[in-house]
Amino acid sequence: MRGSRTLIIGVGAAALAGLVAALAASAAGFTLSQSTSTTTEGFSTTTSSSTVTSTLTLEQINAALAALAGGPKTIGGPGTFLVGVNGESRIYEVQAPMPLTVCVTVRNLSNGEIRLSSSTAASVDVMPLETRSACIGAPMAIQLTCRQGTLCEAVWRVDRG
Repeated sequence: MRGSRTLIIGVGAAALAGLVAALAASAAGFTLSQSTSTTTEGFSTTTSSSTVTSTLTLEQINAALAALAGGPKTIGGPGTFLVGVNGESRIYEVQAPMPLTVCVTVRNLSNGEIRLSSSTAASVDVMPLETRSACIGAPMAIQLTCRQGTLCEAVWRVDRG
């Protein structure tokens, strides 16, 4: 009986992780869709000018999102970041001044370099396959930019500091 409960809880957790990944991608403005033209599961995001296809499988993205699962201080994300070189995405924005310190965690899943920048602090570079966190005092906006490589893929989360 105890083993059955554990199995049911495990299956439920896996289903929840998949749902969170889909919702996070949707909230971040990404469309995750399985590519039928390749044998590896490719995913893509479309901007107004081009389509960028992920090199990761849905399982890899779900695992990365699960690793950055939100907690009681989470105010944004976990979300996904998928852009080509010089592509950028604003992941946090405040409409009215707030004296709130936030901590941003970025897990770079690609071979590209990602720059984390804000309106109030020095930029932080997240090197390929690295995870970095930065706490920033009262930012009005935070964005991620793909600086090097051909493609940047990451997951991120924003927490109250």
